[in-house]
Formats: sequence, structure tokens, C-alpha cells
Amino acid sequence: MASLFNISSRFEDVRIPPPIPMVDRVPRQQEAAPLLGDSDYDSERDEILTVRGRPTLLERINSTRVWPMATLLLLSSIFVGLFVSQYTESKRRERDPGEQACLTSECLTLSNSILSSLDESQDPCEDFYKFANGGWIAAHPLPAEKGSFGHFEALAQANQRIIQHFLETPSATSSFGTASNDELLLQKLRDFYWSCLNTRRLNGIGAEPLIRFVQKLKQLLRGQGFEAADGMSALVSEGLTAAIAFLHSRGVDALFSFAIEGDVGVDASFMIPWLYQGKLGLPSKEYYKETSIVEVYQDVVERLLIALEPESKRTETAHRLAKQVIKFETRLANASLDAHVYQDPFAIYNRLPLSNLTKSLPQIKFSEYFDTFAPDRLAENVVITCPEYLSSLSEILNETSAEVIEAYLVVRAALTLSPNLGTTSEPWKAQHTLLETLTGIKKGAGELSWQQPPRAPLIDATKTFRGSIGARSGLAYWVHT
Repeated sequence: MASLFNISSRFEDVRIPPPIPMVDRVPRQQEAAPLLGDSDYDSERDEILTVRGRPTLLERINSTRVWPMATLLLLSSIFVGLFVSQYTESKRRERDPGEQACLTSECLTLSNSILSSLDESQDPCEDFYKFANGGWIAAHPLPAEKGSFGHFEALAQANQRIIQHFLETPSATSSFGTASNDELLLQKLRDFYWSCLNTRRLNGIGAEPLIRFVQKLKQLLRGQGFEAADGMSALVSEGLTAAIAFLHSRGVDALFSFAIEGDVGVDASFMIPWLYQGKLGLPSKEYYKETSIVEVYQDVVERLLIALEPESKRTETAHRLAKQVIKFETRLANASLDAHVYQDPFAIYNRLPLSNLTKSLPQIKFSEYFDTFAPDRLAENVVITCPEYLSSLSEILNETSAEVIEAYLVVRAALTLSPNLGTTSEPWKAQHTLLETLTGIKKGAGELSWQQPPRAPLIDATKTFRGSIGARSGLAYWVHT
């Protein structure tokens, strides 16, 4: 009991402190205020201010300068963006002005051309071709001497009318204000043109000019290349080279052809001879498989040989040679490259030394051949577009008699030059028969149209004086438009 009493007395000596009254930790004004900031951030800021002190006046001024500069930069960016956008939009409108009224003379002319070509009586859903072209076809009927007629032919006719104007107008020289040399050139053009219009004289001359040309060809071919004693069976390169050079220098294509063009494989500005396969009597190799066309062609060949051969018994000889010439050309056609291969620029580019060309076709002395066209400089290289054709041509020449080769060259000359003769001559009629067959024009229609000036003389003048006619036509077009 004593111990227990002593313990209780100890508890009585312990004084318990009175309870602490509850007080508000946050002022009521701050509690009512919204929570705009972070208390931790504010306490940190107060500590920094306590350490560093309040900002100076200069620091406050510098801090206030940032806002105007930022505002100016923002406004400048907005202004530049608006300017660029407006400039771009104006350029786009210049390129694409949108729908505008067709009021200019050029627009009205083009619109009239388009509308006049239409045939509004046709339903475009049923026949769009007639709807789009019916008006033009009605205004341009197919000429009797043509198998087809289109916009390019109409353009050629318009150019021919321009050429006809300055060739037939006496005052054309003074109106152009040309110099004395140009006046002399223009007078030559007119003389040539009017000589072609003299059809009565052309018909009176007949085939005599072509006969003399063929005789000259035969003299060159036979001079060193034929032996008449054994039926003209031996042909050496000198005669054939001279004959081919004679024909090619006068625009007659035979066996092969060449042109001076840029060397596209090395330097396009450097000119080099290009050798091509020769043209055929018919438009392409496929025609030689058409029996009806070959029969007409053989008859034309026979007529040409008869008209150009003054010797006796020429009818029987011409009939036999015509068949053999057709066979010879058929072999050349079969050796020729197909059209799609001949259009491949990589397939036809074969740049070789001139010596390789002589090896491929030893019947032709190409050094002498090129001297005919360029005696001052011999070509060192040549582009052969058809190496296989030349090899086949060499084999064909070896297997063909000299008589047939001569007849072939005569026919090539006749087909090329006979259109320049009078329309009453037999060579002209023969080649025109072939032309009618190949183009599908009515028989006799082309002959009547050809006699009407100035179509044939204009074509002859354009071919003969191509550069001069072109320059004069451009000047005439510029003056009269």
C-alpha cells in the first residue's frame, strides 16, 4: 500500500499543460483570395530577393524594353507574311487570269476557226469526229489529184500562195526594198518559175533531156565497168563508183544514200558522213509482197525502159529486164532494215573508219566516191546506219549481172527525174501511173490538175531554190501580215 501510495503521489507532482487553443494558419484574407500562384515559387522568390536584394532602376528599365521589341518583331513578321501572300497571289493571277472575255483579234480569229470547223448538226455523242471536223471537211473537199488532205496540206497551199504572189508580182522587189544582189536572185527565181509554166515548150521538148541524162549514166557505167563482148557480165568498181556518184550528186537515190550530219555519239557539232540504206521504187519493203502493186510497178518499169532505150528490139529486152529489176529490188527490200529498227537511234549509230566501209562494200571505191562531193578533205570516219544491209548489198551485186544493174540505175533515174518533164511525155505518164496506184487517186485526175499552174512550177522552184524561196517567203509573210 505504501508503494502504491507513493506512485500516486508522483502523478500528482506531474503538471499537465493546459490545451493550446486552435489558431488559423492562413489569414482569412489570403484564404478568401484565389490561388494565383505557387506558394513554393513565392517562398523561393522571397528567399532570392532576400539574398540579392531588390532590382535596380536600370534592371527594371532593361526589362521593360523587351516588350516593345517583341511586339515590333511580331508585327513585322505579320506584315512580311501578308506581303508575300499577296505577291504570290498576284503572280498566280497573272499566270492564270481566269475567265476573261474574248475580245482580242487573235482570240476572235481562233474562236472563229474552231467554230467553223464544227458541224453542229451532228450529235457529238453519236459521232464526235463529224461533230468536231465536219465543218472543216465541208470547206476543204478532197482534191481529185490527192489521196488525202488535211491541215498540213492546207497550210502548204497557203504557203504556195505566198510564194506565187512574190514570184508573179512585178512590184515585189521594190516593195521589199531589197539590195541589188537580192534583186538578181529574185529575178533568177522568177525566170525559173516562168520557164516551168511554159508547158507548151516542155511538151515540145518531150523526154529528150532525160534520154541524154541516161546516156551519160551509161557512159560512166560502161567506161571501165562493162565488157560488151560477153553480154555485159563483168562489172568493176570504177564504173559503178562513177555512176553512183553521178546519180547521188544529182539527187537520184540508188543502192544507198549518204548525208552530212552531226556525230551525235561524240560531238553533235562535228559533221561526219552518215550512210543509209537506199530508197526503193515502192514506198516500203512490205509493198513488194502485194502482187497487184508489183504487177503495176513492173509494167511501169517496162514502159520506162522502152521510152529511154533508142535501140531496136527494145520491147523484148525491156520486158525481160523489167522482171529482173523487180527481183533485184525485192532482194534489196528483204535486206533492208525494218522501219521500227531504223527508228532506233542506238541501233543505227555505228561509227567506223572509212576502211571498214570499203571492206563491207568493195564494189564501191568510197575514197573516190566522197571526193566527188568533198574533194578537199577525205572523211576519216563514217556512221553506217545499216552494216548488215551493206554486206547483203555486196553479195547481191556479185550475184547480179551488169545488164540488170544498169537497168536498175536507169529506172531509178527515170522515176526521180521524169516528173520534171512535160505531161505528154511517156516517162512522165509512166511514173504518174505508179503514183495514181500508190496514192489511190482517180486515173487521169492528177494529170489534169498537174497541168494547172502554178502547182508544179511552185514545187519545182521550192525544191531547186529551197533556201532562197524560204527566206523570201518569210519576208513576204512578214510584210503582208
